[in-house]
Amino acid sequence: MGTEATRANIIENLIVPRGFLVRQGKKIVSTDSGRDLIGYISEDLKSPGMTALLERNLKLIETNGGDPEAYLQKMKASMKERMIAIGGPDVLNSPVEKPKVEIEPLPGHGEKCASCKKGTMQTRLVQKDGPNKGKRFLGCSNFAGGCKTMIWPKDSSGSGFRAETADNQNVDGPKCKKCGIGVMVERFSKSPARNSLDVITGGQTIRLRVMLLIG
Repeated sequence: MGTEATRANIIENLIVPRGFLVRQGKKIVSTDSGRDLIGYISEDLKSPGMTALLERNLKLIETNGGDPEAYLQKMKASMKERMIAIGGPDVLNSPVEKPKVEIEPLPGHGEKCASCKKGTMQTRLVQKDGPNKGKRFLGCSNFAGGCKTMIWPKDSSGSGFRAETADNQNVDGPKCKKCGIGVMVERFSKSPARNSLDVITGGQTIRLRVMLLIG
């Protein structure tokens, strides 16, 4: 990116006033606008080969082996063609319209969060690479306010939901009929007679012991 003498100024210009980059501690990361810009640029401009070619031409000019004015006019004409191809400079200053992804709501979608009592549970998709990428889960809409409540759909071994806020136990879909806020959680004991249904609400556990008749 530029030369050692100009690189710092180029980076500063990308941060302020362009807003293509932001500082996060000791790191410099791209913004949505910066990533949109990269999406508009043709592949050849992003290749290391193009960078090497430009540096070679500048080196020729530096050693009196090239005409700087002719090279400048050539670059201007090339940039003009590229700008026309993408729709002009106004396109670069407008946000990219990203296709909306339709997510099938999970049971509990839109209900009030039982933990913070401010947000509502929203169906989301895991975006991060990993074994859960693309999977649905319920997350509190008050995430920015500090609520980290998440509920994952049941797996094949459960009878309801599996929630991180419920000690990774299997959580049934229906709410507790007693308090109307918590959700029912299966608790398993080594002794079948001590199995129970618990209510998880507001970070507290209320035990509703179900005694099994063994005959």
